[in-house]
Amino acid sequence: NRVKLNFDIENGGFWDRFGVLLRLRQEADRITMAKPDLVLTIGSTATKYTRSILSDARIPVVFTAVANPMDAGCPSLQDAGAGVTGATLYMDMAESMRVVHQLFPDVKKIGMVHSDDVNGVAHVENARANAQNVGIQISSKLVDKADSIIPSVKELLDNGKGAQMYAVPLDTYYGLRKYEPTLDLSDFGAEYNLPIVSFAMVRVPGAVLYIGADFGVVGNLSGVQAIKILKAHKKPDVLSILKQQKPIILLDPERIAALHISLPESVLKNKSLRQDGLWVLSN
Repeated sequence: NRVKLNFDIENGGFWDRFGVLLRLRQEADRITMAKPDLVLTIGSTATKYTRSILSDARIPVVFTAVANPMDAGCPSLQDAGAGVTGATLYMDMAESMRVVHQLFPDVKKIGMVHSDDVNGVAHVENARANAQNVGIQISSKLVDKADSIIPSVKELLDNGKGAQMYAVPLDTYYGLRKYEPTLDLSDFGAEYNLPIVSFAMVRVPGAVLYIGADFGVVGNLSGVQAIKILKAHKKPDVLSILKQQKPIILLDPERIAALHISLPESVLKNKSLRQDGLWVLSN
């Protein structure tokens, strides 16, 4: 049984609206009455605002598609807390920024546009903290979910911020609008000859580089947790949070050619071609 909450993007409300949180709690109350063997929560907010109701009813909870477990009410990156376990999209951004620096050594300033989405905010701050270690400065711009991305990317390019690359975080701002912002970002990047890196492993129009956790891999890890609970009768509390150990690194050769980008041969020698035309880099 699946419960999906729909939202009116154009009117500006989503997870942070009181009405949405109320609906989440109402659904959690309704689910406890049905007494299922297990509940899967998708995303940080769905997990955070339903977990206590479900675990208090002694219903095992497994989460997936959570960028940072602590933003979903977990005590740590490994411990999900009472009655809960799952798999996280969390990746070591230090490794991701190292890859960016390795492939684009001349890039010193990256611009990121995000909304108040829990995952988006966490992802941008995580990237900012780790970018400093490789000499990269990240400038960010907060937008409403109904806003166009163009004014923000222009501001990050001008006003002394001088973005040399744009990065797309894990943020519902992009996915919920059918990736319209990434189409505009792609056109802008092509006009100014600026590369785009995506930290979300979904096909982003215009992205040259993809680094991060794969939703399919993380979903499978959550399934592993569910099997342990349903088949082996383990309690969620004893199962540590699972995560993908190394980021997947993909390059788009068409975008590389279109932007006339030269990448280090020492890195490209480890590439292989996927069926979708993207290169996979071994790390």
